[in-house]
This record gives sequence, C-alpha cells and structure tokens, in this order.
Amino acid sequence: MKIAVFGDSFCHTISTDDNVDYKTYHWAHHLGKMLGAESIDFYGEAGSSFYYSFKKIIDLGHNYDKVICCVTSPNRFPVKLVNDIALNRSSWTPGVENIAKNFDEETKTYLKGWFMLSDQTYLDDVQESFITYLEHKFNNIIFVPCFSTSFVTSRHSRGSFFNSGKFNLHQYHAIFRKVIEIQDNTSWEIVGPTGMLCHIPTEWHPHVAETIFNHIKFGHDLHVKAFPISNKTKSNYFIY
Repeated sequence: MKIAVFGDSFCHTISTDDNVDYKTYHWAHHLGKMLGAESIDFYGEAGSSFYYSFKKIIDLGHNYDKVICCVTSPNRFPVKLVNDIALNRSSWTPGVENIAKNFDEETKTYLKGWFMLSDQTYLDDVQESFITYLEHKFNNIIFVPCFSTSFVTSRHSRGSFFNSGKFNLHQYHAIFRKVIEIQDNTSWEIVGPTGMLCHIPTEWHPHVAETIFNHIKFGHDLHVKAFPISNKTKSNYFIY
C-alpha cells in the first residue's frame, strides 16, 4: 500500500539535519504503518492554503492507495505571492496578521484589504466545496482537521468522520503549551526527535497516530489530551 500526505505546516516535515529523516517521526507516518503502508510520501507545505493541497491531490492522488489530508483554515490566501522580485522568492501569507515584512508596501495594503473584505461564509463554502469534490473523486481519502475552523458547521452536524470542533491538530499544540507553561505567543519551534515536529512535540506523534487509528479502525471517540512528556524544559521546544 502507498500513502500520500498533503496539507500545511502540520505535515511539513522540514529536515534541519541531513542525518535525520523527520518524516519517519510524524504521526501520519506512524498511522500509515498501522494501516499497512509500505511507503508514505509527504507533500505538505507550511503556510499553504487548502486550495494548494486540493490541486496537489488532484494531480497526485491517483498514484496512491490512500490519501491523508490535513485540512487547514479557510482563511488563507489561496496562492503564493512573489515577495522578492529580484530573487524571485515566493511566500505564503496565512492571515492578515502574518503578512511577510519583506512584501512591498503596496502589496501589503492589497493583501490586508483582501483579508479584511473577504466574506467568511464564502471562504467556508469554497473550502467545503473542495473537500466534497475530493470525497467524491477519491474514496480512499482521510481528512484530518488542523483547526476548529477547518470544517463547516454542517459537516460537524451530520456526524463527520472527524469533527474539527471536538478534535483538531492545533489543540495538541495548545494543550502542550499549557503543559510546559508557555504564556506568550512564541512560535519558533526547535525541530528534532526530542523537540517539536509540525507544532506537536515529537514524543507525542505516536500517541496522536494511535488515537486516529483507533478512531478509524474501531470507531473510538476522538479527543485531545496531554500525553506523557520526558522533558518539560521550555528551551527544549521553543526559541525565545
């Protein structure tokens, strides 16, 4: 069995060490192995919109026996923008509060206007339409919500397989910050086997995988909880 993983930073396994493959530590890798996968490929990109994942799945999904998609927030700019014309660099702008400092002032103004004027119901409905389309096109897809806003209310009310109101990946990040008593908005994570991986402590990833697997396989209720942690030193996980 071949599995592909798509989504945003919650499945973007950036390697900062040539000798370590962080993909093998990710919960989706553990889950894939539990489901019987022989290979698991990752196509996540930090800061990306669901439109980005949607197009990637349309292009590549048919090559896999199963697809795992981490569904981001609908409130993201749909495409990458060039923010350094001289070097042709492109960046994502996840929200109005995160518009990159190196965009020119005119582009910043336009982007802020886009976020401020976009209709929330429209954004929600567009994302739900993409999800519904993928559900019909691929009968082998698993949608895992990243945020409480990943799914629309109607998807929750009809008993969605994953209810983002009760279970989402960001909740693990939030509950971990409480465990190690971080009060500020620090988000610069130290990636590593004993640190963080995709906003969740690496040590928790096998437990997250088991939680999702038990829901898929046995119908167990999904709930987010704090798992045991070996080291509660803040500097082990975040740069201040």
